[in-house]
Amino acid sequence: MNGLMRWLPFAIALLAFVASAVVYDAMPPTMATHWDAFGNANGFMDKGTALFFLPVLMLVLAGLFLLIPRIDPLKANIKKFEGAYWAFVTVMMLFMLALHLVSFAINAGYAIDIRYVLLPGLAAVFYCSGWLMERAQPNWFVGIRTPWTMSSPKVWKKTHELGASLFKATAILCMVFIFWIDLAVFAVIGMALATTVALVVYSFLEFQKEKRLKG
Repeated sequence: MNGLMRWLPFAIALLAFVASAVVYDAMPPTMATHWDAFGNANGFMDKGTALFFLPVLMLVLAGLFLLIPRIDPLKANIKKFEGAYWAFVTVMMLFMLALHLVSFAINAGYAIDIRYVLLPGLAAVFYCSGWLMERAQPNWFVGIRTPWTMSSPKVWKKTHELGASLFKATAILCMVFIFWIDLAVFAVIGMALATTVALVVYSFLEFQKEKRLKG
């Protein structure tokens, strides 16, 4: 099963290429490709770039995700949570595909607020991030890699347990703020930044605690 999942991200990227080719003639010469926190288009590209930039990016990311388990010095540890790793990659690629497809509809003239697609997609990515953290073993590419988590298996474990809870909480926050859509982007970015800072500080404090106990 894991062998099949390695190639699923490439299949999703290929689907994005096919979708772009299918709608090419129906799209306007200049397409909206970026939206602000209030759902207003504020970035544009010519049709050719807009339709194929994201599929190319997805293909590059799929290649990088395939490479990571092969080049990590701790690749044996990645093998232990390989299923969760590829599940996360697949969810992230599906999220990118969904945004790509929705952008077609918006550029075709349909009145769709992309934030109502963005928030559930981010919720799925954040939740899967938390699910992955519960399973991640020490490695150099995946998870919360601070000098302190990489120096202590116990600190790694405790930091990732907290990280799993915080990322899942961020996922719930994404869904809750669908009801306050104009505040959603700010709230989610704030929570993500706060989570990142909290986990770095927590890993440092846990490492210092462990060092004192050993001393």
